Amino acid sequence: MPASAAESVPFEPTPLHDLHLRLGARMVPFAGYAMPVQYPAGPLKEHLHARAAAGLFDVSHMGQIALRADDPAEAARALEALMPTDVVGLPPGRQRYGLLTDEAGGILDDLMVANLGDRLVLVVNAARKGADAAHLQASLPGAVSIEKLDRGLLALQGPAAELCGKVGDDDGLKAAYRGGCRACQNLSSRAIRHGKPYQHRAASSARGHRRSPDRSAAGRSPAPSRAGGRA
Repeated sequence: MPASAAESVPFEPTPLHDLHLRLGARMVPFAGYAMPVQYPAGPLKEHLHARAAAGLFDVSHMGQIALRADDPAEAARALEALMPTDVVGLPPGRQRYGLLTDEAGGILDDLMVANLGDRLVLVVNAARKGADAAHLQASLPGAVSIEKLDRGLLALQGPAAELCGKVGDDDGLKAAYRGGCRACQNLSSRAIRHGKPYQHRAASSARGHRRSPDRSAAGRSPAPSRAGGRA
């Protein structure tokens, strides 16, 4: 579907919808939203860039739920009863992948849970966000408040994501969607020219898988969506 036809589709726009159109994205319906499926450079170049350096993805269609309690540890203990994941031991500023289960232990959804100090924030799949919020409301004690967050969500992914995130303030993220930060452009062109991904111990995306199940809660999010843009 051409970008010009996106506005005629009866799907909800993300907060970045107008930016996607200005950048020439091809918009498609996905999980009830109008989402960018590719940009003018094409999916192959986007893929190589994200694998070699970093890619910035719009995942605003996913559900975001905040859990709060007077004692943050109480919210963590309550959520841990619904997830076979160490939520209580999750340090502030970190996040973990986990599964949301029903009363019989059956899997309802997979999600990410982040400890932001005074609250936990869950990122759940778009098709399940209403059902997940209802399940949490019915299963968690009254001392834990549940808030569905209506805001945008970006996923910064790739071997240079940590490096890009360190220099990626608000202006940097805007520049990333316009065509890429200079550091990532240099890394991407060098890596593609030599035929191998950028390797940097401090920025390697594989580091978290080898050493820890946790990821930084800043600039991280679930696995890539089909929709996304270059960073």
